[in-house]
Parts: sequence; structure tokens; C-alpha cells
Amino acid sequence: MIKVENIETFNIEGAIRGMRFPMQSGEKSDSYYNDIFFGSSSWSEYVIGPKDLALARKLIAAGTDHSKFMRQILVSMDITAPLYW
Repeated sequence: MIKVENIETFNIEGAIRGMRFPMQSGEKSDSYYNDIFFGSSSWSEYVIGPKDLALARKLIAAGTDHSKFMRQILVSMDITAPLYW
């Protein structure tokens, strides 16, 4: 049995910002940080806006040459698997 745990993603903000560099359309970006406060603790989550999401989907559908921004997104996880895997 293969078990995947502790999945984390990194650099989504940088990838979204980088996908707009070739067309110099950084001012059209609508992604933002949402600050969350709960009692005495706080953290931020990155929210991808609808315009950035639409552009990302369009670039992904256009093929590998246009979806290079996805290479900037890093995924980390713990995999537990048998030795023969």
C-alpha cells in the first residue's frame, strides 16, 4: 500500500506573478493575500483572483511552451511505500 501524507505547495504567488511577465501585464493581476485572525494568532492565505485563474487556465490549455509558469510551483510530500515500489 502506498500512503501519501503532509502535502505542501510552495511559490504559487511567484508563479502567478511570473506568468504575467512575458506580456508585461502585472497591473492586471487580481490575486491577493487574505489575513486571517483567530484569537491571538493570525496567518495569511494567498487567494488567486478570477483574472489570474482565467489566464492560468488559458496558458495551460495552450500547451507546455505556454504553461512554463507551472514549473515554478513546488510540491513536497511524504510517501510511504514498499521497497519493491
